[in-house]
Amino acid sequence: MARFRKSYSYGLFDKVGDAFRALRRQGLAAYHPDDLGDSSCCGGCGHSFAQCELEDNPDQKGYVFYHDQDRESGQESGDMYIRFSSRSEGSDADSVAVGNLVAEALRKQGLVVDWDGDPSRAIKVAVSH
Repeated sequence: MARFRKSYSYGLFDKVGDAFRALRRQGLAAYHPDDLGDSSCCGGCGHSFAQCELEDNPDQKGYVFYHDQDRESGQESGDMYIRFSSRSEGSDADSVAVGNLVAEALRKQGLVVDWDGDPSRAIKVAVSH
């Protein structure tokens, strides 16, 4: 009897995971929905969780994450949003720098990045077709 293996395509979540590992090496906290626990429902809760975590980790420059709704969007459409912030709340320059780090890490994984440089907007990513 022949055994069939479902073919696996290295996709969106794998590439985001690789980018998050690279960002951790650059001093950012990076959270998948499962890392956020009860705070994985939305952007507001995710930002609150990550800001609290920064207080306990003074060496981190900022954070990046996606939440449950982002994951669902990625599963359904193949594109999703990545949220981020710097340690310095209210510092646009620091948040833009973090956003640029995140966008570059995602691009290095072959993802299509749509972000206008506005630190108040999430970064949209998609798998290139």
